Amino acid sequence: MTAIVTAYQFHSIEADGPWTSLPFPPADHRHIVQGVIGGFLMGRPRWATDTDGRFLYGLDAKGKELTASPTVSAPSPAPRRRGKNKPTLEGS
Repeated sequence: MTAIVTAYQFHSIEADGPWTSLPFPPADHRHIVQGVIGGFLMGRPRWATDTDGRFLYGLDAKGKELTASPTVSAPSPAPRRRGKNKPTLEGS
């Protein structure tokens, strides 16, 4: 698949939240795939979409090929302490 596509962007889920690149000029599919692979860091999904948001290519956190853009979920809340382990106010 080497068809010319519209302008595209790279996306990734970083430790501090989602990241999106500035748009790149149109390129063939092979060039976009190389850009995704070249910027991939283990543990962080990376994918490319055209500027209309259509998925082009991506890798999940383990480096396996994606078939669609991953969803970005909110970080899970910190566990709550309950019962006897709950901290108490001193002097009570």
